[in-house]
Amino acid sequence: MPTNKTILLVAASSSIAKHFKIAAEAKAYQLLCTSRNTSSVNYIHLNLSDNNIDIELTDKLDAIIFFQGLNPQLNTQNTTNEHFINMLNINLVAPTLLFKKLIGNLNSGASIVFLGSIAATKGSYDPAYAAAKAGLIGLMHSLANEFKNFRFNIISLGLVEQSSVYNQMSGDFKEKHRSKMYNQELIQFKNINSMIFEILENTNMNRAIIPLDGGFQL
Repeated sequence: MPTNKTILLVAASSSIAKHFKIAAEAKAYQLLCTSRNTSSVNYIHLNLSDNNIDIELTDKLDAIIFFQGLNPQLNTQNTTNEHFINMLNINLVAPTLLFKKLIGNLNSGASIVFLGSIAATKGSYDPAYAAAKAGLIGLMHSLANEFKNFRFNIISLGLVEQSSVYNQMSGDFKEKHRSKMYNQELIQFKNINSMIFEILENTNMNRAIIPLDGGFQL
């Protein structure tokens, strides 16, 4: 059934966002897409690494989905001040400032969806990555406390098959994750899509941290 919902996809050129975009277009959602890649046709240029979040929209939005992120890169021994700050900026600071800028564009009942990670609770070899994903939880609840006319939810992901994180992993790391998940199955794009659609349509879902991690065993 066609929908008249308008959704902003932040970092729409990411691997997870690309798959969701195809599924959402098939359901006739109205999509606005941002990308830091200025060559992306029909995308709104937005670089979340910039100190100034520069975006102007006239559209009214029913949802914002934050697909942005930096992959785990450096362990504690190799981490740097720049890396840690950049990780927090991309995952926490920039989304907060973007949300602030777009408050006036949001319809009442709008849904804000963040993509989190199991790293928030199990940790990561990259402490900056784990800290940033853990920080999303406090951010979500803080925004929900202040803006009660919107819904805020986090999907906490395990390793997503064929994602950019997956593609940079060694075979041993991939199998380690797979062995700790239900049926030895990594997270599938289609299941992330269905969960996002559920959040968008189910108005009882609010302030939830939804695990999509295959029951990962520590």
